[in-house]
Amino acid sequence: MLEASAEGVPSIIGIENMNQALTYGFLTDTSGYSYHEKDLEFPLLQLRDVIVKCLSLTPKEYEKLSISHRVRARLFSIESSIAVLNSNYEKIEFYNPSEVNLNLFRLQLSIMFEQLTTILGVNKLYYNKIKIEN
Repeated sequence: MLEASAEGVPSIIGIENMNQALTYGFLTDTSGYSYHEKDLEFPLLQLRDVIVKCLSLTPKEYEKLSISHRVRARLFSIESSIAVLNSNYEKIEFYNPSEVNLNLFRLQLSIMFEQLTTILGVNKLYYNKIKIEN
């Protein structure tokens, strides 16, 4: 979908795990990095209505929608992603291990618990809920 949008193809969002024919609309009807997860704070639209809207666009309206998809897709480009990662990296506060009271047993227990919940599939419910702020 993002590659199509980057080429200017108006793209309609398919929502993960949605059993009804509902959508958030075009990619350009959303903002931020999350656009296809269920229960986002975007209005739900009938898929049929969005398709009809797309098919009824004039050539000029279609071109405008095409350009806006190209612009929106840039947010997901490698360059943009690197910039976000770099800005977040600069915000990390590194600690001096000699100044921190690190209990090795508690650390190992936390790691084991994290691995266990991943093996059991508990954490998979939360992987897509991470929100990246710019």
